[in-house]
Amino acid sequence: MVDNWLSTSIWGNNSMEWTVSPSNNVSGGLNSLWDKNHFHCNSQFVGPIYIVVEGLWVEKGTQVVIVKVYALCDRARMRNLWEELSGKMTNN
Repeated sequence: MVDNWLSTSIWGNNSMEWTVSPSNNVSGGLNSLWDKNHFHCNSQFVGPIYIVVEGLWVEKGTQVVIVKVYALCDRARMRNLWEELSGKMTNN
């Protein structure tokens, strides 16, 4: 189980924020960490095999969307996933 203690241990200090998609069947889960001094998270979407983090890349002054997906090899499932994510981002 990922918690604040584990995330801080991985990162090395507490200047980070994080989100997690827990393990699902054979997947070990996904964990995303970022330096809160360099990236300001505005929103997150977490699904069984993905994490989407939207926010401001401070140094560039640019809004970015970071998508982390656990390996989907089936083309139809991949297409469905991108349609789902596209819908979530359009409605946000």
